[in-house]
Amino acid sequence: MASFMDAAGVNGLSGRCGNMAFRVYQSSWSDVHMFRELFTYCPHILDIMRWSKEIGVRWADEILARNTISAPAAMSGEPLDASGIISTSSRTTFLEFDEPGQQPYCLVASRVGIGYQIASIYFYEIGFLFNWEDQKFGFGRSAVDNYRTLKLQRANHRIAVKPLEEGVCLFLGHENFAHHLLNELTGVWRAKEAGLLNRVQKIFAQYEPLGPVTDLIPDLASVPRQTVKINDNGRILAENNILMIGGVRISASLRDMMRTKITEMASKLYPQEIDTVMSTPGHRVSLAVRTHSRVVDNNNKMIVDICDRLKDRVGAITPILDGFSLPHDLRANPNYTPWFTEKGNLSQAQVNEITWHFRQAGYETVLNTANKDVVLALWMSMQTSFYFSNQGTQQHKAGWLSDASGVVHFPPSTLDQPGSIGWFKGMNEASPQFKILPKEFVKSFNDSTDRASAGYMFQDVEKAADWVANALTESPVSDAAVLAAG
Repeated sequence: MASFMDAAGVNGLSGRCGNMAFRVYQSSWSDVHMFRELFTYCPHILDIMRWSKEIGVRWADEILARNTISAPAAMSGEPLDASGIISTSSRTTFLEFDEPGQQPYCLVASRVGIGYQIASIYFYEIGFLFNWEDQKFGFGRSAVDNYRTLKLQRANHRIAVKPLEEGVCLFLGHENFAHHLLNELTGVWRAKEAGLLNRVQKIFAQYEPLGPVTDLIPDLASVPRQTVKINDNGRILAENNILMIGGVRISASLRDMMRTKITEMASKLYPQEIDTVMSTPGHRVSLAVRTHSRVVDNNNKMIVDICDRLKDRVGAITPILDGFSLPHDLRANPNYTPWFTEKGNLSQAQVNEITWHFRQAGYETVLNTANKDVVLALWMSMQTSFYFSNQGTQQHKAGWLSDASGVVHFPPSTLDQPGSIGWFKGMNEASPQFKILPKEFVKSFNDSTDRASAGYMFQDVEKAADWVANALTESPVSDAAVLAAG
């Protein structure tokens, strides 16, 4: 693959240092046969790949603005408008192109790097699929099979669907608040700022973990909205031109809007909890506590030691144990499985145990976000001065809307990949940059019997806690220095 990429002159297009992935669903074909077929049916594949990289997640904006999208044609390379759109799930969309006299094909947008980008071409009549980016979530044979089924149903008029030129509908389908905000609301907000929301025919919502999108973005108040039951997904996708609109970076204006909305919602729904938080002494510090995944074996000792050292530097400290928080629409939305309630209860039990240890260490007031509405948890994060967290959802909860100083710990393997950390730090345009716990303080720890283990643990805990306390309260430490120290 590397030699092909070098010869093609498109190294780095995928954002994976030229390492392009591909799948072909005729297993008897050799790689040589595959590339011969690829350039036979799509001699302008490199033009399409370059175009897809340039347009990024904004392909959806063009469809919203024009009810179609123009891309280089597979055979001629000339601009060609899409003729149709079929989404097979909340994560994959097939854009149909009919080049006169040539094989019909689709450009496929799927979850690449947790964002919606065009990253595949599929010639459905001959069953040929070529991917130039690694899809992170769920794109594969099932998506292709679902597309072929929906395509056949539409062709046989078993399902009636409006022409693409009559407009599109939006679909919101992620139950995790961070993905919902980063990968879905970013696209809706981008469309709002471009003045395109008046072109949305309808909104279908399977999950809205931060509340109805029509409440968050009043510009959508006049757009019809329907909560979709999971069993109705297939029918909704089949009968409508569904557009998956999203992004991979939270703008400063979207962050400001979310801070305002979270404050309004929390003030209305949780006045007693707000009074409790605001009456706590000293600086509040958010401390991530994992239960069912990414559990660092000696995290409990680490977070107590961090608080002790922060107390020495800044005075009184109120710990906030950040456990598993619940989607805002959990109780009103039948699509959520019992898994969420189970994990919330498990997290609450663990946090109660850790709270006892903190009180033994002299901390009379210990708060937590476990088993609570994520809206309240996000509001609490906005009242903190510091946070210490693992990578992932809990960092997003502690740091995306907060102005707090933060330190994040990563697995040793991730610390060897500055590009991955840079991508992680680039998700939010305006939140303060967190610091990284140096590699010298983490070591691999593989317990094959514990599926929840993060695969690493802290080492030299007292020295590590001292480093964290200094990093949280002193001038920023550069990433380059941290990585070099590792």
